[in-house]
Amino acid sequence: MRGMRCDACGYVFFPPQNLGCEQCGTTGSALRPCQLVGSGTLMARVTVHLHAKPERPAPFVIGTVRLDDGPVVRMLLDAPPDTLPPIGSPMVAVLSPVASEEGSRVHDLRFSLAQPAPLQE
Repeated sequence: MRGMRCDACGYVFFPPQNLGCEQCGTTGSALRPCQLVGSGTLMARVTVHLHAKPERPAPFVIGTVRLDDGPVVRMLLDAPPDTLPPIGSPMVAVLSPVASEEGSRVHDLRFSLAQPAPLQE
């Protein structure tokens, strides 16, 4: 994952954009692309049962993840809608293939549990 770091205040944000630092408003060369580790902690999650766009079949799970680098992002989770991951779970960024009408490969950036939950007997 690539984000941006502000040299003026040290703030890291995602996704990259050149509109200015989200923390202090600095613009220009003080904003530098940076590599993010792609891991974080699940803060919230919800199952979406109805979506406005028909190309996004529901249900699916959306999560809010605080990245280890600092930014908080909201993204799709690679999780079954009926088994939500616990709040506080360690998460990692993954590229998940999605169907495409043109037959080309398309991937979503999602988050998945860093370690699978232990099986219960």
